Amino acid sequence: MLNIKGSIVVIISSIFYSVSFVADAVEKNASNNAALQQALERYSKQYSQEKNNYKLIYNLAVIHYKLKNYPQSKSYFLKLLPVDAYHLLAKYNLGLVANKQGNKKEAIEWFRKINAHQHKAAITNTGIASSLKKLALVQLNKLGVKVAANSSDIKKKDSLKTYLYLKYGYDDYVTDVNIVDTLGNPVSGDNFINLYGLITLNLDQISRQMKWQFSYYLKDFDDYNLYDYDLISTDLSKQFRRDNWRFLLRTGFSQSTYGSTDYQSVTNLELKSEYSHPAKDKLSVRYRYDDISSDDPLYNIYEGNSQRLDFQYNKSLLAHKFRVLLGFEANDRADKIVNGVVDRSYSASRTKIQLSWFYRFNPSWKSRIKYEYRDSLYNDFNTNPADLKVRDESREMTSLQIKYRIKKGWWWLTDYSYTDNQSNLARYGYTRNVLSTGVSGYF
Repeated sequence: MLNIKGSIVVIISSIFYSVSFVADAVEKNASNNAALQQALERYSKQYSQEKNNYKLIYNLAVIHYKLKNYPQSKSYFLKLLPVDAYHLLAKYNLGLVANKQGNKKEAIEWFRKINAHQHKAAITNTGIASSLKKLALVQLNKLGVKVAANSSDIKKKDSLKTYLYLKYGYDDYVTDVNIVDTLGNPVSGDNFINLYGLITLNLDQISRQMKWQFSYYLKDFDDYNLYDYDLISTDLSKQFRRDNWRFLLRTGFSQSTYGSTDYQSVTNLELKSEYSHPAKDKLSVRYRYDDISSDDPLYNIYEGNSQRLDFQYNKSLLAHKFRVLLGFEANDRADKIVNGVVDRSYSASRTKIQLSWFYRFNPSWKSRIKYEYRDSLYNDFNTNPADLKVRDESREMTSLQIKYRIKKGWWWLTDYSYTDNQSNLARYGYTRNVLSTGVSGYF
């Protein structure tokens, strides 16, 4: 194998493939164009039958690079990003491709990602991560980004991170009987401010992969204060990894206020396991138990416990990401008693399916379309003379999100959602439109 300091290429053979770390002199060591074209035809034909042959994909990417077919080279390197064994190689080469295309900003971003990457032990032990770091630093210096080439330059995981989003929006569902139009009918719809802040503290000094989090959520309406809601929560989590498996144990506590009244105190326990396939498929199972206490007699109907079991599958394909979630929920809650009869029951069993499609137009623009169907059966019989039946509901919600990257770590968000809730008890049926826009980011 060649061993020239500076970059990475593939030694191509008609008999076998092998990957080597060599100098950034692809053109200098390239075979003539005729030989490369022959190799390209041969490997392209083989690729049509072996779509998951990652060595073959890498070789095709490098051949296109040597032939200066940079868009095609980029498309093949992008296919390797989800593959652990090629992830860092792909990032480095994507930086080289971007530089050849004259996109200096994108090239710098790829090389910086290598330094910021938390390398897996399986990769680091081969020396690949260390070599790529040094090569990326050389490229950054060439591009005018002055970074000292020593081991301390690998970005360490910040012990403290803060996330924030602030949005302003409109909700056409909220209403207040005390606010009426000229005909005396209740007016619906109000503007709101939405705020969420999260502080995450890594406790690796106590135990590896342990975290403490504190968060605050606020939804404040301009006029209909009965719908104002805030939530303060804290939790402690511990993560375990074994090969492609990740396990999470989390426990937390939260308190909330609804309108001007104390609402609920909730203690929860969450268990999650996730399996990640090298091709970037992810399958996870999550169980959560909530012990719910009402902080005001007005909300006693919600007191009790709730259990949720979710199955989620994620699939990534270049600029696309797909997510399917199947969820089950069982609640053991109180009943609302009015004049000695059960006016409302909250012993609901729920099933939901959620489909999401994420699409990345480019590094600055992203989108998400989500559809959710939820079926709820309130198992206890309502003895209110107006009901005399078991409440049964189905809810459909469709949402769209557009994201624009303002700068590293910060995004401008615009969200729209439409909800249609249908119930066999007419008073619980409704439609809802919510539109909001704002910013989010880490600092």
